[in-house]
Amino acid sequence: GAPFLFEDRWINLAAVSGAEQTDFTEVNPNEWLVRELPFTNAEVRYSATAANAALSRFLQIAPGDPVLTSDRTTWLGGVPLTNARLYFSSGYQMVARY
Repeated sequence: GAPFLFEDRWINLAAVSGAEQTDFTEVNPNEWLVRELPFTNAEVRYSATAANAALSRFLQIAPGDPVLTSDRTTWLGGVPLTNARLYFSSGYQMVARY
């Protein structure tokens, strides 16, 4: 019942046609990008950061609480398409199976 994720996303409007006219209150930016535009490679970084005042209010946690942070950049060839920084609330778990 509480928010678990805050997303800060940048889209390269010069490389991603149609993004500027898209109503992202109607469709999730990630879903739209995956559907509309292929990417050739991506880089993901994970780190632990401390929640600032804005994040703590949004995620309903105390300022300074640790948050799992994921930075993801996608490219088409050598052109960066988007960068998404995702902040996951304390207690969030990510599981991967190979």
